[in-house]
Amino acid sequence: ATATEDMMFPAYGAQTVHMPFGSVYTSLQTGVMDVAENSINVYLVNKHYEVAPVLNITEHEANNALVFVSDKLWQSLSAEQKGWVQAAANEISTKEPQKAFDLERTAADKLKKMGVKIVDNVDKKSFT
Repeated sequence: ATATEDMMFPAYGAQTVHMPFGSVYTSLQTGVMDVAENSINVYLVNKHYEVAPVLNITEHEANNALVFVSDKLWQSLSAEQKGWVQAAANEISTKEPQKAFDLERTAADKLKKMGVKIVDNVDKKSFT
């Protein structure tokens, strides 16, 4: 969990647990954790549906892919190289949001076909 999530989830009445991501599946399986938080696609590809067969679509957070470059690396690049990185970042910023939505939709469709219960009418008023 991030520092933001450490503040956000307790406000919803949840307790955050820090652990290596690889331990989430087993922790759900053994009851160490009751709930995990991830994108639909992460839930699918990591097979969390096997041990947590109900997926709640809470829309409590929006995640986007970002391009991060350290100042040290950025300063080491030539003007031409900086232009390449900036052009790639600009292209990503225009295409990534829709691609992310498409990926989530495709993952949800696969999960539905597998019999996972997807709850999308979550009472979000309780989040406030």
